[in-house]
Amino acid sequence: MTAACMLGLFAASTLAGADKPAAKPDPPRLMMAWPWVVEASGKSEVMLRGSGFSATTQVGLSRTREGKSKGTPLKVLEKPKDFPLPDGMDAKANGNQVLRVELEADGTPGEALLQVEGDGGKRSLLPLEITRTKLTRDKEPNNDLNLAQSINLGTTPAPARILGTIEKPLDCDCFRLEVPKGRKLRVQVIARRKGSLLDPILTIQEPDGTLWKTSGPPPQAEDLVVVTTAPKTGPVCLVVRDAFDSGGALHGYELRVELLP
Repeated sequence: MTAACMLGLFAASTLAGADKPAAKPDPPRLMMAWPWVVEASGKSEVMLRGSGFSATTQVGLSRTREGKSKGTPLKVLEKPKDFPLPDGMDAKANGNQVLRVELEADGTPGEALLQVEGDGGKRSLLPLEITRTKLTRDKEPNNDLNLAQSINLGTTPAPARILGTIEKPLDCDCFRLEVPKGRKLRVQVIARRKGSLLDPILTIQEPDGTLWKTSGPPPQAEDLVVVTTAPKTGPVCLVVRDAFDSGGALHGYELRVELLP
């Protein structure tokens, strides 16, 4: 075959390829919001995890149940970026992009919908709770029983709500509270049900290490719930860690702690 023929075939194949339309980017898909609950007043920073964020045209917050309106636009704090998933997790199935936004609640509690919109108006929705309950953030260092963060259950029947993150491999978070003898202590750890990468284990023990109870991890779509009766009056520590000693910015959890009647 002559050089002229070869060039002709190359040109023809190039033109044929040029006729193919460019592949459309995948629509955005929301898989997690951290935190998934914010207080009803003030500004909050929320990290979104999912896929297809590169084609995002708007992020909003809607109060309509179906999310039919575009909602109030949220401030995007930085461009979407890839996020390395731990333990060989599948990126497409679990979402390996993050997007940070800022919202300011209007003082009204209830459920809202986070919305990420892409090309063609395709939107992905994810619930966000807005509450008047005081939320407590875990404070480092609290990765040792001697450094356990104090929890005040207060006098209201509502559980204390703590938001924490197992920030790195082999990390743990320790919390300390007072429990009267004979009272039942109920602890709920919310994680995978909300899209967190954390597989939680909860240990309840005294400050000297005396073990009361260990439980977890729960099935992926369920919360970890532990109820135990205090054998004596005094301080007790709650220790949260990952079952596989993993950790990272999206290993978030919500701890709900209460004394039952």
